[in-house]
Amino acid sequence: MVTKVIMINHEHKFIFLHIPKCAGTSVGQTLIDLTMKDGEEWHAYMCNGEHIKPGVCRMFGAERHWDDFDEEMWKEYFVFTFTRNPWDRMVSHYKFRHKDFGVHEFDYFVKNFESVYEKWSDDNDLYGERIHTPSQTDFLRGTFDYDIQGKGIDYRPYIDFYGKFENLQEDFDTILDTIGIDTTDTSYDGIWHSNKSEYKIDNWKTMYTQELREYIAMKFSEDIQSFGYKFDE
Repeated sequence: MVTKVIMINHEHKFIFLHIPKCAGTSVGQTLIDLTMKDGEEWHAYMCNGEHIKPGVCRMFGAERHWDDFDEEMWKEYFVFTFTRNPWDRMVSHYKFRHKDFGVHEFDYFVKNFESVYEKWSDDNDLYGERIHTPSQTDFLRGTFDYDIQGKGIDYRPYIDFYGKFENLQEDFDTILDTIGIDTTDTSYDGIWHSNKSEYKIDNWKTMYTQELREYIAMKFSEDIQSFGYKFDE
């Protein structure tokens, strides 16, 4: 099954591009809570059909992605995404999966990121999990080598707003205002937080040696330049 990474809402005319490890599950679930009517189903990726509540798959979490590419719609709708500091994002990848991979040294995880992800996803028949491995820029322009929704499509010309993980709540509220979702008479009190790792790191910067810091700067130089990130920010 093709992993889907795009959420489209026709009532409010928005499209959300979910870059992995950039709070996409939290953003998607909050949008579901604010827009889904009783009885509606949101179709996701690889759901086993069991739900803990409407719109939330027992195995894979919030269902939030569907629809194929339609250029006219992408021009008309409000398109947004969230980006994240690449150094912080790599630590998030490590917290999320290093135990599954059997890799405990951060240095090894960083330098073998693609290979350990691919081996684990192949061994566990979770091919779609490879969507975590592209850079944020490659993800948005569809330049990756496996059959994931969005391959070969450059979405960047259609994006109206780049939110930042580091400014998540404020940027998300800006999006709600833009797409016309009024939260006045709802129970909304902030963005819903999901996919929190049990592995705690108080300060992601402490994970880096100077060598690893420079390695990430080279590996994700395009993300750093395109989205204006620095290690110390």
